[in-house]
Amino acid sequence: MSSNEIIKSGNFKVEVLGTYKDITSEELKKKAGVIQAKLGDKCVNVLRAGRTQKDANVRKELYQQNKMEAKKYYQKNKESILRNLALKNMRIRGSPPTQRSIMKYKITRNDMMNYYR
Repeated sequence: MSSNEIIKSGNFKVEVLGTYKDITSEELKKKAGVIQAKLGDKCVNVLRAGRTQKDANVRKELYQQNKMEAKKYYQKNKESILRNLALKNMRIRGSPPTQRSIMKYKITRNDMMNYYR
């Protein structure tokens, strides 16, 4: 939900969370970012104030690392993940997996019966 939607609804409360004197706008943005982080999901603003390009680069690197780890995990556990997905889809659709999936993932009748539970 955006702040505009909250204001239009008329159901909002404005609070002063801190006052600062003799502070640069950059320092003020950093302090606002700290307050936003403390408030967590209570804060409407999803973009954190006071983040620098360096912060953005660090976050991007962490994202790339996590992405690579997820790919490695998937490749390592691909058969198990796809087998469980076939069983899950069977339950959702209410019909057994295709013969090809049954053969490929070695799905037994017992597996299918247990997954319906």
